Amino acid sequence: MGLNFNGMVKNYAFVFTGQGSQWVGMGKKIYENNENFKRIFDRCEEILNFPLKKLCFEGPIEVLTKTIYAQPAILSFSIGIFEIIKEKIKEKPLCAFGHSLGEFTALYAAKVLSLEDVLEIVKERGKLMNEAGEKFPGSMAALIGIDKEEVEEIIRKKGFKFCVIANYNSPSQIVISGKKEEVDEVTKEIKEKKKGKVIPLAVSAAFHSPLMDEAAEIFSKYIINKNFKKPDFPIIQNATGSAEKEPEIIKRNIMKQLNSPVLFTKCVEKARELGVKKFIEIGPKEILTKLIKETIKEAEVFYIKEEDVF
Repeated sequence: MGLNFNGMVKNYAFVFTGQGSQWVGMGKKIYENNENFKRIFDRCEEILNFPLKKLCFEGPIEVLTKTIYAQPAILSFSIGIFEIIKEKIKEKPLCAFGHSLGEFTALYAAKVLSLEDVLEIVKERGKLMNEAGEKFPGSMAALIGIDKEEVEEIIRKKGFKFCVIANYNSPSQIVISGKKEEVDEVTKEIKEKKKGKVIPLAVSAAFHSPLMDEAAEIFSKYIINKNFKKPDFPIIQNATGSAEKEPEIIKRNIMKQLNSPVLFTKCVEKARELGVKKFIEIGPKEILTKLIKETIKEAEVFYIKEEDVF
């Protein structure tokens, strides 16, 4: 079911996808058919100072998938879509949030960060996370249908220091992250128990794990003097699952984000507490609507497709 822009859209939240949603060709049709998107995407490329359009429209995927490029590319795409959609929906959302990288699109949407600042911050974030991946190689694996307490117990019993639950995506899906050998040991034990499903993720770094500690420290120093403004609507933050309106608290929670777990399930539940009935996902691929439905069965979820914005 599509979103009816002609009707009054109320009691909704914007939700923004994160890394992993990139694909070659993303934004090309919209760029060719929508002047507003074209203007914004051109401006994003100018600020980022790398061939954004060529990478998004032509690839190659091996380069587009690199953290240093994927993050600002997904952000630019999502901002372009958001700018079109906000003109169609006159009423403000009750809140906004995202998944990891997606939280930065939410900060832009709520006017916490300017276009220039959010692009520069995410470009630096991608660079630092890319460097961390090269310096401290790691891996990640999605675990579906496996009790999180059981996973925490396996990690605790083995005494692992660098393997953690990185994403709490839904009641039935979590992601572990850390040193490859530790992640492999945990997934091996889970497979031996013949429970649930283990999906290794195609990443070169252990996001949201202690292997990001150094990157998080540098990133915190980088954003400490950045101008975070009061949001137009609450931002639900990954590191805490809380809805925030104070710029300094928002900034402090962003400083924790790189090496803290993504509490996405908690974010969805907090949105429900705020009265959200509809969740509108913006990003290159539909990823979050399924996780939201797994968390709140009665939620109305919508993903904005390319044809919705021509």
